[in-house]
This record gives sequence, structure tokens and C-alpha cells, in this order.
Amino acid sequence: MASVTSAAVVIPSFAGLKAGATAKISTTGKVSTYLAPVVSVKASLKEVGVAIAATAASAMLASNAMAVEVLLGSDDGSLAFVPNSFSVSAGEKIVFKNNAGFPHNVVFDEDEIPSGVDPSKISMSEEDLLNGPGETYSVTLSEKVQFGKEKGNRSGGFPRDRNADANVRHISDIRGKNRQLLDKSLYLTPLSSFIHLSLSLSLSVMVSFALFCTAGLIAGGLYWFVCILGSAEQKGKRAVDLSGGSISREKVEDKYQQYWSFFRRPKEIETAEKVPDFVDTFYNLVTDIYEWGWGQSFHFSPSIPGKSHKDATRLHEEMAVDLIDVKPGDRIIDVGCGVGGPMRAIAAHSRANVVGITINEYQVKRATMHNKKAGLDSLCEVVCGNFLEMPFPDNTFDGAYSIEATCHAPKLEEVYAEIYRVLKPGSMYVSYEWVTTDKYRGEDPEHVDIIQGIERGDALPGLRSYDEIAETARKVGFEVVREKDLAKPPANPWWQRLKMGRIAYWRNHILVTVLSWVGIAPKGVVDVHEMLFKTADFLTRGGDSGIFSPMHMILCRKPESPSSS
Repeated sequence: MASVTSAAVVIPSFAGLKAGATAKISTTGKVSTYLAPVVSVKASLKEVGVAIAATAASAMLASNAMAVEVLLGSDDGSLAFVPNSFSVSAGEKIVFKNNAGFPHNVVFDEDEIPSGVDPSKISMSEEDLLNGPGETYSVTLSEKVQFGKEKGNRSGGFPRDRNADANVRHISDIRGKNRQLLDKSLYLTPLSSFIHLSLSLSLSVMVSFALFCTAGLIAGGLYWFVCILGSAEQKGKRAVDLSGGSISREKVEDKYQQYWSFFRRPKEIETAEKVPDFVDTFYNLVTDIYEWGWGQSFHFSPSIPGKSHKDATRLHEEMAVDLIDVKPGDRIIDVGCGVGGPMRAIAAHSRANVVGITINEYQVKRATMHNKKAGLDSLCEVVCGNFLEMPFPDNTFDGAYSIEATCHAPKLEEVYAEIYRVLKPGSMYVSYEWVTTDKYRGEDPEHVDIIQGIERGDALPGLRSYDEIAETARKVGFEVVREKDLAKPPANPWWQRLKMGRIAYWRNHILVTVLSWVGIAPKGVVDVHEMLFKTADFLTRGGDSGIFSPMHMILCRKPESPSSS
């Protein structure tokens, strides 16, 4: 028995279709059907698929009896008739049923059916499709027909030569339909390319814009860190200008190690002759960092609601000169003036002539520069010297103050005696002292750890107890007019600024590390900054626990005569 196979169809992808392309169809048998061409355009417009197929079958007219069911498409998805070889008698029905790979169409070729048979009567309309699973199309044949005979067998009236011609014509018909579909599809192609191109351009622009913004943020952040927020309230020091004070940059790291060596020989920092080197080294190391990260006033002040740290600091300084009751034109001394922040505020407020003394030559240069820049150099003078041996005659000044400075003296009695000497009789002296409070317990390891951390990080020979201050002042001859811890309530916490500055500390530490790594800041500056960062934590803990105060105020008067003391 001869066999007939279904049409073999090659379906090109849209990318492979070109104008004039054809679908390759080969058939063996006598009657043809084809799978209808279908255009599939995905929502993304990325692919357009055109599926075209043709299959072949043969049939003769028969009665309405059911003969066979032919599946359109095999279970594995290939385009084939199942079964592909069978025979029907006259009057029997062939049912074509959607199985896989649909939609399908069934069309009989006019050149392959017996003469006199109208193909339109037994074929589906070419506009109709079997779209869904299980949809069927039925044909009843009037003659007995054997499907599957070999080419050349003239049974059924299908001449072999005409079969080839018929297939060619059938392919031409499909080609024409394909061209129509292809022409319609080509309208989609420029739109798809345009969308892809637009999306690519948009993505490229967005990436470029994002990179530009990122670079801008980094550059702006570096400028902000270094130039704008480089120093605290007073823009007097930039991060790129950090140095070791009077120490050459190649010796900063060595001097830092030397500073710590003082604490390995604690008895040496209890002697007057060793303290100058100890404190001078410290301020060479920290002055630039203090000025950059804190401001020009190297001290604390109570936090005042509604006031900035700068304003609170200025009010704290002005209160000192108000307490000693000086007049414009009076000559007063700032004992331990640093870079002169308090000196300038007090001179501007009181119009008194202020002479500052500091042991550090680098601070003298910085203070002199700031005085001139502020337009106060006619009221402010800075001298380099040791406040334990001040280079001034007896009874020189109309008043004196020290703000968180005499804590560096190995013995408070020595510095108070020197201040007493240079003051005129009847003049006033006020000091803000660093002390341990009545809450401090020497037997508490945590308290001891906090206080020692403060001492090591601030070049202190040893913190004194609050109850020693007035006693020492009286011992050297002063009359104690008033004594008060300005850190106690109702004053707001002075250490709040340290807490709020933790982000700034980390920011500055990263910046200092980078500057040191690239060689702008000298080696050793990173170690110094880390030391100060740790010290800030000890100071905060001291304030939180109430065991430490940096503003124990004592107001004294030098008697008019020794007998009145």
C-alpha cells in the first residue's frame, strides 16, 4: 500500500524573512492542504513571528458516514497529519481536528481534485482558521480514495506531472500571502527599532547623567569637607593646611610618640621644668586640629537654648570679663590664651587691652594673624612664655582671667601665685577650672578610667578636686569672692556639643586619613586626631556621669594691701 506524508514546512523567524522570501513546502500525495499564515506581534515589539504552513491530503466525494479523524499537528508539535496514510469509501466523512501548532486551515488544490469538482465546496475559506484546540472541519467524499499512494500511481485521477505544477502554483499563492503579511510586518519594524533606539539613548543619557551627578556630589562633598566645613565656627584653618605646628612635618609622628612617653614617666610631669616641653609638644600636635574641627576658642561652654555654639561660647567668654569689672582702656592678661579666640571676644566686648600669654610659638603666630584679620590687633597682644614664670613686672595688670588653661600646671599653687604677683592690688581674677566633682569616687574603676582618659588626651599632669581650688587661691593671698560650678543645672549640658559632633568627628577622621595617605597632611596627624576622638568620648562620659566639670568658676580679688587679706 502506497503512503502519503503530510506537507513538510520550514517556518522562518521574522528576523530571517526578507522581501521575496518563500516558505519551502514539499508534498507527496495527491491533495494539498496548508497551515494558515499567522502573524504574532509580542507586546514588547521585540519579535514578530510569521508562521506559514501547508499540508496535503486528497479526498473523493463520498457519503456522510464517519470514516476517519485526522489530527492537524502531531503531539510533539510538528506540522503533520496524524495518521498520514488511510483510505475512505464513497459517502464517508473525513474530520480534520486541531491538535497542535494551530491555527490551521484545510484547502484542496483545484488541480489535484477530480475534474468537475468545485474545490471551494470542499475547502475551508482561506480567511477562516481553526484557532482553538479540538476545533474541527469535516469533508464528505463521493468516491473511494486511497491516501498514501506513491508518486506516479494515477489512482484517484491525480496525474504525477500536474502534481508538481500544482505544488508550484500553491507555493506561489502562499508566497503572495506571505508578501502581504511581510509588508504589514515591515511597518512594525521601524517602530520596533525606533523604540529600541530611543530606549538605548534614554538609558545612555540616564547613565551619563547619573555618573555626572555622582562625580558632582563627590567633588562638592570634598569641597564642603575641606573648604566650607573644614573649621568649626571660625573659618581660620583648612584641612589641607593641617600641620604639626612648629614641628617639621617629618617629625610629627616622632613627637606624638614622645608625647605619650611623658605618661610612661608620670613623676616627670609633676615637675615645673618638664611641663613646658610636655604642654608645648601637645599644642604643636593639636592646635591645627582644634582650630579646624572645633574653632578658635579651645574651651567648652554651657549649651544655651536658641543659641548657636558660637554664640554660647562668646557669652561664656564675655561673662568672664564682666565678672572682673574692667573698664575700656584697662590692661588685662589672658593666662593661657591659645590662638586667641577668647581674647578677641573679650577685647571687642570690653574695649580693654588684652595681653595673652601662651607657651607655644605656633599659637602666638596664629593668634597674631587672627587678631590682625579681625581688626583687633590694636587691642590684643600675644606673648610667648610660661605662665609659671611670666615675663611681666609685679603689679602690671588691671585684671586677669584664665579659661580652662591652668589645668596644665603641675601645681595650681604655682600658677595662682604668679597671677597674684602680676596683678595690681585690688584687681580681680576669674578662672574656669577643670575639676573632678563631688560625685567622683576614686575607688570606682570606671570613674578612674574616665578621668585618666581625659588627662592623657589633654596633656594634664593630674586633675584636681573641686574643693582644692578655693583653698589654693586663699593660700597664695587671694580673697575668694565667688565660687560656682557653671556646669551644674540649670545650665544645659556642655558636653552635648561633643555628642552632636560625632558624625563630624568621623567625617574629619576619614578626611585626615585620606590627606595623610596622599601626603598632604604629615604622618602622625591621623594618630593625633584619633587620640582626640577617643578623648572626646571620655569627656562625654565624664559629663554624663557628672564626675567631671570643665567650668568650675572661681572669682578672686588681690587685696589692696597684704594686711587686708
